[in-house]
Amino acid sequence: MFYAALLALVVAVAVVSVPRLLYRLALGVTWPMASFKGWAAQTFLAVLLGEFIVCARGLAFGEEVGGLVVAAAVVYFGAGTLRARRLQAAFRGLLDPGKRDASLAFIERDLGRRRTRAERSTARYQGYARTALVVGTTLEGAGLTSAAIHAIEQIDESLLPALMRAMRAQNLAALLIRNGEREAAHRVLTRVRRPVPDPDYEDAIAALEALLLVLEGDAEQGEARARPALERTKSPPVLATWQAVLAHALAAHGARDEATTVLEQMRASLGEIALTRVVRQRGPASPIAESLQAVTGVPYR
Repeated sequence: MFYAALLALVVAVAVVSVPRLLYRLALGVTWPMASFKGWAAQTFLAVLLGEFIVCARGLAFGEEVGGLVVAAAVVYFGAGTLRARRLQAAFRGLLDPGKRDASLAFIERDLGRRRTRAERSTARYQGYARTALVVGTTLEGAGLTSAAIHAIEQIDESLLPALMRAMRAQNLAALLIRNGEREAAHRVLTRVRRPVPDPDYEDAIAALEALLLVLEGDAEQGEARARPALERTKSPPVLATWQAVLAHALAAHGARDEATTVLEQMRASLGEIALTRVVRQRGPASPIAESLQAVTGVPYR
């Protein structure tokens, strides 16, 4: 009986975890798409189901029940993976002018359906929120910043835990800044409860606050915050934000060569997208970033 219970546990973890992994790979993300509590609850139910199947094997209909349960699990989780692959296909369609509008319409409909289903539970809603953040990043990368902002604004922050609220705020504020909506970005950041539970996201929020400061003319304060932050920050995206703060501050002080060096470091680390974001921030270093892009022939969107 012990080995039967152990087998049920192994099968349950595989049934719940493997499809989630396939779903994440299909969508192109690396972090979990649902909360640990949701995963644990589903695994527990799967264990009970496994125990039932093991016990039922002594009955005449045991194998039929087991087969039906396995088939149902495959259909349920397979449908989720298929939806993720369709969404990923729509992401690729954004890069094709002939499919762009249809792909965007599909993505918006898909997010709407996910949001409606997610309102049934907190765990489901967190999964939807993570998907919406992926969608927002992808839309912005395709040059659809307004659509990206709309996708993230649809996430109800009141239904999220503190860390996910910070994730939403960071993504949304960064997009608003690049879209020229600095006041809106400031309002988003001021609603974040501090300190954020995760140090990386606390640093990310602080970097965006410093970016707003330097874009609004306080170059000295921006530089004072950026230099020590660059010594401690390890996360590449957050590091790039602090580098942007320093580049704008240096450019505002007339230190064009130093600002250019910082921008070239950003490009070496994250590619041309880093310069594109600096250009769209419309700060003191934006003309320098644009000139660097002109040399390589990569215009900003």
